[in-house]
Amino acid sequence: GVIGHSEGAIVASILAARGAKDEQNSDENSKANAKVAFIVLLAGPGVQGDELLLLQNTALGRAFGLSDEQISEANRLNRELYSIAMSREEDAAMLRTKLVETLADALNSTSDLTEQQKHAQRVQAQAQADQLLSPWMRTFLALDPSEYLRKVRVPVLALSGSKDLQVPARENLAAIAEALKAAGNTAATLIELEGLNHLFQHAATGLPSEYGEIRETFAPEA
Repeated sequence: GVIGHSEGAIVASILAARGAKDEQNSDENSKANAKVAFIVLLAGPGVQGDELLLLQNTALGRAFGLSDEQISEANRLNRELYSIAMSREEDAAMLRTKLVETLADALNSTSDLTEQQKHAQRVQAQAQADQLLSPWMRTFLALDPSEYLRKVRVPVLALSGSKDLQVPARENLAAIAEALKAAGNTAATLIELEGLNHLFQHAATGLPSEYGEIRETFAPEA
């Protein structure tokens, strides 16, 4: 079996889906090598990468005390940025220019920042554009775990923590359940564990800043 945490849970799903495909198309010897007997998804995403990041931004924003209006405006900008980064346009320089211009427009429309703060954020915009155009990020934004989960027919255990702010439990467990149902998988167990964060520690807020401060490594119930 394969146990994967967070992005690793996507890898586990990919391996199980690939094993199902190989089982249909391969001879007995390669089938035995490809077969995954079960998978365990720890804080596994169930929604596409761009949607996951929007959920993450919303959860973190609320934990930091941002208003619904602030969160909505931030996600409006993020949607636009993710859309540009996911574009099939192959000219990286052009995409980078679009990203920087989009960030600059958003910055110019902000009235509560000093010129010094705006300058610092303009510099940061360059690095943000590069990050969004990295091969990993472009792949992650467009990756939909449900495409693989809909092919998984081996037993699945999916665990999430109720205070997970990086892969929010409710939306992602629901998406995993829907995909496995579409696969006809009747051997799936999905559990939301109360009070646990993304690393399956008992947490106060679930914010990533707590991770290194909590002595517990992995909650016994998990």
